[in-house]
Amino acid sequence: MASLRRVKVLLVLNLIAVAGFVLFLAKCRPISVRSGDAFHEIRPRAEAANLSAHSASPIQDAVLKRLSLLEDIVYRQLNGLSKSLGLIEGYGGRGKGGLPATLSPAEEEKAKGPHEKYGYNSYLSEKISLDRSIPDYRPTKTPAMIGCSFVVNRKFFGEIGLLDPGMDVYGGENIELGIKVWLCGGSMEVLPCSRVAHIERKKKPYNSNIGFYTKRNALRVAEVWMDDYKSHVYIAWNLPLENPGIDIGDVSERRALRKSLKCKNFQWYLDHVYPEMRRYNNTIAYGELRNNKAKDVCLDQGPLENHTAILYPCHGWGPQLARYTKEGFLHLGALGTTTLLPDTRCLVDNSKSRLPQLLDCDKVRSSLCKRWNFIQNGAIMNKGTGRCLEVENRGLAGIDLILRSCTGQRWTIKNSIK
Repeated sequence: MASLRRVKVLLVLNLIAVAGFVLFLAKCRPISVRSGDAFHEIRPRAEAANLSAHSASPIQDAVLKRLSLLEDIVYRQLNGLSKSLGLIEGYGGRGKGGLPATLSPAEEEKAKGPHEKYGYNSYLSEKISLDRSIPDYRPTKTPAMIGCSFVVNRKFFGEIGLLDPGMDVYGGENIELGIKVWLCGGSMEVLPCSRVAHIERKKKPYNSNIGFYTKRNALRVAEVWMDDYKSHVYIAWNLPLENPGIDIGDVSERRALRKSLKCKNFQWYLDHVYPEMRRYNNTIAYGELRNNKAKDVCLDQGPLENHTAILYPCHGWGPQLARYTKEGFLHLGALGTTTLLPDTRCLVDNSKSRLPQLLDCDKVRSSLCKRWNFIQNGAIMNKGTGRCLEVENRGLAGIDLILRSCTGQRWTIKNSIK
């Protein structure tokens, strides 16, 4: 009996190995699909993107025909379960009529907690977490998805232009697909009880500078789909709205696609699909903030537990992202993700300390103490106390950021929004 059991185990392992090998060949080998008398070869994503400007239609047709060949496996062998798995519905799907993609009041009661139900940020990256308090069997609407493992209505997928072929290397395609699906008549959901294993590489093999391509792809999404909210992406990456120094390629075809499909605007998406996303349209200037008396250091949020802004050598990353708003608030730090999590703190003059405080704006009672008068290359003066944010040089001991009577020091911020 033991020998028979070993034979069965070996047989199963061999079958798994053969199946894995076949799948590996199917995945890595260029796929040829007959179209009339010609063959159209489907190449890896980067190569296909390079060809898109010259032969977008043949590649798209070949991809859709390949998907058609897979439909028998997905729909018949899984007995139609794919209908409930992937959950990008076509026209007339669950997004019809502008129904909100949020929980009902009864569901909200069950789902209360400090966690976030959704969440990509203004970088158009980071995690998209699920609310695990929802019963495991129930589909959950989502503004986007992690990665690109999904089941989709093939006809609808083709009509909305598949994935953006102008994106390069890595990042952003899942966010672009989520926004596009919702705006153009579909809906996107996840089924918590479906399980997909993903073994992540320790190092991405695509390119040594993935951050650049993530940024570039995010800007493509912003320019095509985000309308008046595209500034959020530029603010998050600390890039100027005009001439950001990154060539995002031609987006005219994607804009024409959006227009031909009569897709909704991004305001609708925020109101009905992702109301948890923070909005920063009140921003009028952002980036590193420098003083004319110490140009090599920038305003920095410093150690979070100290609740005090500091000066630090300029590097332009999140802790030095200053943001001045129409209301006169001066925020410091990376943009918040959703309204379910804390937002960037703001600068406060409590009139007692000579050090500028960095606090949660919503918890500061005095409106004037957190409002500042500031114009480019001018003083930063608190509206409540009349004191200015200035640099004090202590010689060999260094420099300090303090609040005191104005002496004429001037500040400049990197980027402005007209």
